[in-house]
Amino acid sequence: KSMDVPIESIKKILPSGVKINLVADNSTSIIDSVKDVQHTMIEGCILAVVVVFMFLKNVASTAIAIPVSIITTFAVMKFMNFTLNTVSLMALSIAVGLLIDDAIVVIENIVRHLQMGKSPIQAAKDGTAEIGLAVIATTFAIVAVFVPIAMINGMVGKFLVQFGLTVAASVLVSLFVAFTLVPMLSAKNLSSKEKEIPIIGKFLEGFNNSFDNLSKNYSKLLKWALEHRSVTLMIPIGLLVASLLLATQLKTGFVAATDNGQISITANLDSGSTLDSASKIDKDMETIIKKNKTVQYISSTVQSDKIKLNVKISDKKDRKEGIDDIIAKIRQDLVNIPGINLSINSAGVSTGSGKSVQYHVQGSDFAKLQEYALKAEKVMKNTPGAVDVGITYTSGKPEVKLEVDRDKAADLGVNPSTISSTLSTLFNGSVVSQYETEKDRYDVRMQLEEGNRKDFDSLQGIYVTSTSGKMIPIDQVTKKVFATSSSTINRYDKEREIQLSANYVGVAQSDFTKAFTNKLKSEAPTPKDIKLSAEGTQDQMAESMGGLAIALLMGVLFIFLVIAAQFESFVDPLAILLSLPLAIIGAILGLLIGNKELDMMSAIGVIMLMGLVTKNAILLIDFAKQNCSKGMNLKQALIDAGHTRLRPIIMTSLAMIFGMIPTAMASGAGSEQRAPMAFAIIGGLITSTLLTLLFVPVVYTYLHDFKGLFEKRVKKKAVSEM
Repeated sequence: KSMDVPIESIKKILPSGVKINLVADNSTSIIDSVKDVQHTMIEGCILAVVVVFMFLKNVASTAIAIPVSIITTFAVMKFMNFTLNTVSLMALSIAVGLLIDDAIVVIENIVRHLQMGKSPIQAAKDGTAEIGLAVIATTFAIVAVFVPIAMINGMVGKFLVQFGLTVAASVLVSLFVAFTLVPMLSAKNLSSKEKEIPIIGKFLEGFNNSFDNLSKNYSKLLKWALEHRSVTLMIPIGLLVASLLLATQLKTGFVAATDNGQISITANLDSGSTLDSASKIDKDMETIIKKNKTVQYISSTVQSDKIKLNVKISDKKDRKEGIDDIIAKIRQDLVNIPGINLSINSAGVSTGSGKSVQYHVQGSDFAKLQEYALKAEKVMKNTPGAVDVGITYTSGKPEVKLEVDRDKAADLGVNPSTISSTLSTLFNGSVVSQYETEKDRYDVRMQLEEGNRKDFDSLQGIYVTSTSGKMIPIDQVTKKVFATSSSTINRYDKEREIQLSANYVGVAQSDFTKAFTNKLKSEAPTPKDIKLSAEGTQDQMAESMGGLAIALLMGVLFIFLVIAAQFESFVDPLAILLSLPLAIIGAILGLLIGNKELDMMSAIGVIMLMGLVTKNAILLIDFAKQNCSKGMNLKQALIDAGHTRLRPIIMTSLAMIFGMIPTAMASGAGSEQRAPMAFAIIGGLITSTLLTLLFVPVVYTYLHDFKGLFEKRVKKKAVSEM
């Protein structure tokens, strides 16, 4: 938009007949994407506050905590020189549930102390102090997950650095708000006497009564689980195994393509084509493309061997068809044009080759390289889902070489350099003078007329000067040699290469590349002296998944260290970390139900789940330890902890789930990339919350037993050595 004013100024000074037309405007899709993220963030905030209101019948503290946390996070982003873009806003929209997690836990505990008969101020003090350690541990567990994401190297790391640090900053800010602003507001606004709420009061009362019954039934179920520990353990283990088997059905990719309303088309032409023939093909292509009613305008760049077109279609909200359907129709219409190799993509999602999948075929023997590349191209064309298949090798452009007959030239006294300079002047032209006007200066170029330099007959009647001054016909000292030559020589990593590339439709990227690789092994095995390596989005996907895997391991390690430091124990963190796989069950199911790919964004969602799952487990273990310190036996301590912490666990999980629903259901610009992350998080939260409530207490008892057994053996060994 900042270019509108200078463009209008330029239009005023243009000569008559010259126009400036808009051919590409990425700002529109970026602005729409930012607006969509803002809308989903606001919707998520509202839903999260509604969840809190249903449980506590009070929204003042959380409704104030969210904007304060977000505004303070903006200040932190400004300090770190972050911009307000789709990545940072996406981080905030995903962190909406996290921003009130700490506040929910603190408020709920303050309400519990109010119900004990304490004054609001005393309840705020005691409730915050009692839950303080657990809240600090859960918050730093989240930070421990997101900081490694910001440290990933490569292209993915540059993309995610703002994402990871923005989420980490927002949860740290929310921790500060939960320990300062929230207790103060709670002391002022909360009361031990429940206020009557008109209209929906009975509904809220019925909802909370139902939850109280659920809490009682959960206590009974937890008691049964602790009495039947082995059976209880088998349930999540069985679900995990089943989900991992289902994971084989997941489609994988790099990042979901976005519908930004722009289509990029590249047509590589047959060797020997001219600029005139290319221009004619371009006009034919534009005529065909314009038949599609969604097309608004087309810009093209024509070269003798290549045509590039940028097609702008109507905005996503103004049409019923998706961009993939429109691309398929255009491809079907253009594929019948002879002499072209097509590549059609949604603009901004292709690789350097203009296609989604790209391979480097390398070798020292170029003849063998050509032969194998043609075989590989044939295999790829027969791979299900393959479209726009092509290689960079062509048979070469036909040309005529004039080779100097050096013996005859020497006999006739003709210097080869004279032949070269004569032909260069006649066919390429040579500046012999300049023509000047009052304002401009023009070169005067001498060369044959255009009609006399089009074909071989133009060489007839050309003479060169010998050293003696005689004029010698050029055909007496040269001979014609017909040959073909390539206009380009491609090298990759210092070796000759031919690029093999394609797009795919109707299949996942992982399925397509796997099918091609298997088909190639059986039909055209790669020779030992030929090297085949992937690039394109499959190479980027491998790089990103490798970086995210390292970030996941670092995050788990940091979580362990944080919890171990908080609880001053190496056993308690193990019980909490063993709950992490429970999130994977739901993440896989969420992606399958939502028909989403396991890509970079959904993988980040899985990493994020590692921090979210620990929050619930920490709340349980922390309160159980407090009960044990008061003299309660372990089994009863866990049952009481489960009963007491059920409400904040359910509240924080529901707040996060409802905060993510707008992101999962959004249909605006860029929503395709954010949805997989939301589906993974929602699914993971549902299963991890339900299973953690039973699995973590059971695992904790096993670890406690092992710890006691180990201490007995150490003590027994020490006594025997005395």
